Amino acid sequence: MTENRKLWYALVALAIVNCTGCVYLGPQDSRFNSVSTNLISPYQSDIQAPHFPETNSELIGPQSVDDLISLALIDNPEIEEARLIVESLGHRPTQAQALPDPMLGSTTHLSQVQTAAGQQDFAISVNQKYVRQNKRDAKVQVAENEIDVARAKLAAIEQNVTERIKNAFFELEFVQRTISIMESDQKQLRLMEAIVDKRFRVLQNVTQQETLQIQVASSKLKSEIESYQQLKRSLQAKLARLVHTEPGTQIIAEHSDVATKLDVEFDQLVQLAIERKPDLHSQLFEIQKNRNATQLAELSHQSDYSVGLNWIMTSDNGISPVANGRDALMLTFGMNLPVYRDRIDANIRESQVKTLAQVKKYERLKDETAESVTDLFIKFNTTSQNLKLFKNDIIPKQKLTLDQSLKNYEVGETDYLQMIDNWRKLLQFQIMIQRYEADQKKIIASLERELGVQSIDELKSLDEL
Repeated sequence: MTENRKLWYALVALAIVNCTGCVYLGPQDSRFNSVSTNLISPYQSDIQAPHFPETNSELIGPQSVDDLISLALIDNPEIEEARLIVESLGHRPTQAQALPDPMLGSTTHLSQVQTAAGQQDFAISVNQKYVRQNKRDAKVQVAENEIDVARAKLAAIEQNVTERIKNAFFELEFVQRTISIMESDQKQLRLMEAIVDKRFRVLQNVTQQETLQIQVASSKLKSEIESYQQLKRSLQAKLARLVHTEPGTQIIAEHSDVATKLDVEFDQLVQLAIERKPDLHSQLFEIQKNRNATQLAELSHQSDYSVGLNWIMTSDNGISPVANGRDALMLTFGMNLPVYRDRIDANIRESQVKTLAQVKKYERLKDETAESVTDLFIKFNTTSQNLKLFKNDIIPKQKLTLDQSLKNYEVGETDYLQMIDNWRKLLQFQIMIQRYEADQKKIIASLERELGVQSIDELKSLDEL
């Protein structure tokens, strides 16, 4: 065989090896193509995509907390990220079940190998490693466990985002109602100012200092209203981020009802939290994944096999007078020898200890869940009692006190300081009612996250089951 022919065979073999890996481009995802073409650095392109989506038309006007949660479950980037991770992990079982790629090799003898049958100039070999089916099944189990962990984490993230939306929403609702109370109290303050001014100008039995003090109180109230207005804008920006819309969107919180009592016993709340909390589910799947990883490590004691086929081109001008030029065809068989037991045993022990660590982490999370539910249950009852006390006792009595002090001040039986103090206390008590209501709603939101439910009302249906 001539040197040119040898070179030709070598080039053909190289082309085969390259083409098997380069021709196939694989499936194309339109979402990935969109990101790869549109998400370009401004230094590379003059065309830039908007930094934020346009304001959703559904966000115009007062919004309920359920409407905002529905939008967030669709558009929130954190939830979408977790959802895409679950989708990406869904492709791992197929990879775990598949065999490794076969190996294709070629050999060109630059110096001829002389045999009795003829000269050997060129050889091609194909080799396939065969991993035991039980090992591949174990890898698939680990991959499926990873999917289960990611799904549980997705549910936990959805619960976490839902809680944050509820907390921001209820805080915004508190701020809105507080501003409304303060603006209404400005009318009360103007009435008090008129009474003081009347006594100063007409009756002339008070000093101008009292007139100035009432004006200071009015200015202070305006300053407090402005502080709450700034807090309102900050909360609106936070909600806009959570629902993934423009930061300037002025979301208005619609009034929501306050839960007056929990229809579930404390022990049942703890049990439901342990059974349903997504974080605990995720940890259980982590334990199962480590158990399966331990089983996979134990299978390392078993050998894997490889099968190959070699073809050698042989010319007919061998050194033997009866050279036939017949090509050589060989079947090869191999296996790995798991002789390094220390490495294998160390891998097994590592997986076993990881499993034990995950079990301890689950126990810790379970204890923390029980503690959190207990704390929230106590806070709810305490807040409910305080709210009832303020609504039914303190506020009505303080209103009567203020009304009486206004009447007494007009006839000179009460001094100015007592009147303004009674007004300030009533305003503080009214704001405290709104604070207690907002805190109570936040406690319910935290309980819902601990219990793994979207609404506390779901517990009624669970109780019926």
